[in-house]
Amino acid sequence: MEPSEERMVTRHGFIRLGAILGLGPVAASALAACGGGGSSAENAGGEAADLQKKLDDASKEAEKASGPVQVPAPASAGTKHVKVVVSSNIPADVSITDDNFDWVQQSEITGDKTYEHDIASDSGLLAEASNLDQEGQIYVGVYENGKLVAEDSDPQYAQVAY
Repeated sequence: MEPSEERMVTRHGFIRLGAILGLGPVAASALAACGGGGSSAENAGGEAADLQKKLDDASKEAEKASGPVQVPAPASAGTKHVKVVVSSNIPADVSITDDNFDWVQQSEITGDKTYEHDIASDSGLLAEASNLDQEGQIYVGVYENGKLVAEDSDPQYAQVAY
């Protein structure tokens, strides 16, 4: 293949590929920054073309998908379904607590993790992820009944209180 015939995958293309493959925003951005992990200049062109083809194929499949997005219904009257999405490219301590302390979640993650729970409809929530010893990219997003209500991103400490 002539170099002029090669298709280069842009940063935007890598991020779109990451999103289509279900990667979180941090992982998709890291994929774009690393160029997909190519090990040599000779290999990079072929890998970029392969990734672009996968991106195009995945985009076509996503366009074919039909039907409305299903939102989980609250478990019972007086509750709301809350989903907390945490993404981190460094080890991060995660803490999630609702106002009534009916949901207390603590863990350590690297990568992407989704936490879901039904809480009282009048309750708020505190979700945070941190690593004060390292810098990377940490993201916290909170969804209520399927709709994004708050998000934060930071190199060391991301927090959502709502």
